[in-house]
Amino acid sequence: MATGRGARPLPTLICEGPDYLTNEWGVFTVRRGGVAKGEVIRVTPALYNTPQDSDLLARALKAAARRF
Repeated sequence: MATGRGARPLPTLICEGPDYLTNEWGVFTVRRGGVAKGEVIRVTPALYNTPQDSDLLARALKAAARRF
């Protein structure tokens, strides 16, 4: 499993206080404990999300990948 700083899983680092994706990018995410393959970050788009929202999510994930 990929880890960032220390031995904590990346989803834990990205989603737990302070919540990087929410605080820095305004993208609400939830950290989920995965049964088969470990920790994951859940993003749930809705019918009212725009293409610009998807672009923002892509930029936020790229920034998180660089940071963590």
